[in-house]
Amino acid sequence: MHVNSNDILNIPIAISEKQAVEGVEIVINYDDEKLFFNNFELMGNITPYNLMINDFTPGELSLITYSSSSIENVDNIFGEISFNILDKDMSNSIIALNKILIDGKDVSSGFLVFDDAVNEYIYSR
Repeated sequence: MHVNSNDILNIPIAISEKQAVEGVEIVINYDDEKLFFNNFELMGNITPYNLMINDFTPGELSLITYSSSSIENVDNIFGEISFNILDKDMSNSIIALNKILIDGKDVSSGFLVFDDAVNEYIYSR
């Protein structure tokens, strides 16, 4: 993939089936020579949830979000992560979702990306 440096790469994170979500734990590894973590934004009805972000280790990002009051139902995209692009050649860069737990369980979820081979959106890790 070739992109312009100084652009922003936005990737939605979603779950495949509607469910009540009390908390989410995510660990992402990325190429810190080509990408710089910009932001993680909660979306939909979980925007009031608490969010803790640890980006102290270059190339690794840990996120935890949890409800401090009412538990909401989530049925698709619940957040979006964004990276600043530092190098226009992204052909060998990897962004890996190493861990995603919804209420402590590994459920069908991940980066929501379009797969040209099957012509539909998939949950990628």
